[in-house]
Amino acid sequence: MVRVRMAARFVKNVCSEVVLGPPCMPNPPSHTQGRRWSSFTLREHLRCWSAGLQEYADSWRGFAEKRRADREEAERFLKAQREAISGIKEHGTAAKNEAVPLVRAAVQEWVAVYQATLTQFVAGYKEGMQEPPVPRPQQQQQESSAAEISNNQKKGPE
Repeated sequence: MVRVRMAARFVKNVCSEVVLGPPCMPNPPSHTQGRRWSSFTLREHLRCWSAGLQEYADSWRGFAEKRRADREEAERFLKAQREAISGIKEHGTAAKNEAVPLVRAAVQEWVAVYQATLTQFVAGYKEGMQEPPVPRPQQQQQESSAAEISNNQKKGPE
């Protein structure tokens, strides 16, 4: 029982300031105590309630107007984007029409260079086939004959 009282005293004195914070400061000297809600007349109650409801409605009106303004701004932005995209499309079509001859000329030039290179390669290959084979030096012939013998041995008897 004593421990329970000690725990209760601890909670009351120490923990209350930690959990609830320090006690409130007193009102300043210039503060006057207002009337209690229960002492208002019916007309005063209605006036307070209607003022509160009006402020609540006004807060939502501002929200609705802000939403409406945001929606209009988004619509203006989308309209400007659509106009910009259509301008880009028109500009792109004009640029394409101007670029087609340039690209065609570049491709034709590349094809001509490729054909010339290919014909030179074929001509060089034909020349190489017509010339007699160049004799190898003695050392390379021995190495190649040794490699041929080892390859034949790996294959086995036929």
